[in-house]
Amino acid sequence: MVKAAGKEEAIASHYHDEIDFKAFDLVDALAYHLVYHRSPGIHINHLIFGQTYLFGATLLLLSLGTLYPSLAAMVTYVSYCVRMEYYLGMSYSTVILVVYFAAFSLWAFVLDRKPAYLLSIGIMVTSLLCQVVGHQVYELYQASPNLLHGLYSAPFLEWCGLWYRRRRYNKLFVDKFNAVEKRVNEMRRKIEKKI
Repeated sequence: MVKAAGKEEAIASHYHDEIDFKAFDLVDALAYHLVYHRSPGIHINHLIFGQTYLFGATLLLLSLGTLYPSLAAMVTYVSYCVRMEYYLGMSYSTVILVVYFAAFSLWAFVLDRKPAYLLSIGIMVTSLLCQVVGHQVYELYQASPNLLHGLYSAPFLEWCGLWYRRRRYNKLFVDKFNAVEKRVNEMRRKIEKKI
């Protein structure tokens, strides 16, 4: 038991840079994500705070005073998600639309431009801090900060992770999720070999 605890401490005591993040390949991106988002606690944390981060980012773009930047960002993000995996991307686009509508409603009917700007920054920073705390509390493996993963891909990958964790009930993505599981196991072995 002491050896196992020592190994866990060694794993958690430093960042693991042996794995590259590939943002446009679902199997590799989701496998990378699941290596560093292993526990249900971090999954729940990120399902909540990843979406509040998107809400804050949308509110920030709306606070610029016009709809076009926020609409362009939403269309770009939906396109990214659909390109990664059509059905998962389309299902996640409903979440994006709800987040967008909530941010738009708050911006259009409640807030002035300056409070929207300040509130959006506060929401984004708080969301990111809550996610960082979640990693410290729930995770064994710590990745070095990766902005493309953390600020762009992670909310969609958490959605994919939700479907992945329920994979025994979902036959639509079984081949992709089996490939993800194989890749996750390879990545974890690679990390543990380095320790």
